[in-house]
Amino acid sequence: MPVPLIVGSLAAKFAKAKITNALSRETKSQLTNISLEIFGYDFVSLFIKIIIFYTVALIIEKYHNIVNGVAGFWADLLGFFGVKIPKHEPDIIKKFFSEEGVEGIRWWNLIHGLVITLIVIEAMIYIKTNTKQGATPSPFTLATFGLIIAAIASMTLSDLFAKLKNTFDAKTQQVNK
Repeated sequence: MPVPLIVGSLAAKFAKAKITNALSRETKSQLTNISLEIFGYDFVSLFIKIIIFYTVALIIEKYHNIVNGVAGFWADLLGFFGVKIPKHEPDIIKKFFSEEGVEGIRWWNLIHGLVITLIVIEAMIYIKTNTKQGATPSPFTLATFGLIIAAIASMTLSDLFAKLKNTFDAKTQQVNK
């Protein structure tokens, strides 16, 4: 391919990327304005924060899967690029990142609990800010916070309570024998 065509192609891709970036920024700005207008709170930024938090949690989980041999190919590939991956972790950490968990509590139970806590804190900040400004917090906005919390809680709490109950029942049966 001739150099002018390559340069022209790269310039077109760069221009397209700039347009896409500008459109996504404008879309976020418009969605933020709509959220602030309707709810009095920027739920768009809250969702972005939650997505980033879950992404980091997923990366941490995948790292531990690599260390624990679940994904040996990736460990070999990273080693090829000079990234040192430990060969072993303590059993308690292995269990924490496994389906079994430690006393029924797994990595994702912790992450969901932290996200719920962070959303509650955001709601409290919203209430405090509105009260400080002499405004009444919107019941609809508070209900929206509640729905988000309920959705995340439904993903983890029923599973967590069932596992804790099974663990407790098993220990109780062992004591009674």
